[in-house]
Amino acid sequence: MTRLPVEERRKALLEASIRVIERDGYTETTTRTIAAEANMPLASLHCVFASRQELIAATLKLMSTQIVNGRNSTRSLTTSPQDILEGRITDLDQLI
Repeated sequence: MTRLPVEERRKALLEASIRVIERDGYTETTTRTIAAEANMPLASLHCVFASRQELIAATLKLMSTQIVNGRNSTRSLTTSPQDILEGRITDLDQLI
């Protein structure tokens, strides 16, 4: 099994974190769920992020960047921009 470089692991974990938050909501999101979504062992997550708080902060930053740039790689292309923005605002409200 080939080991992914740290930046690739980080990207995969952030993308998985967004998917899990969208699917399960912030309060139900755990590091175990995120690691499983990224198909990685929990230890790999903790090699990249020291804590759940650090991972969530990085996820929030990525989500904010996606909102500002108008990009959304995790929701369907048929979703309207308004629905995407409303969903992201809801996601951000849950994180605050």
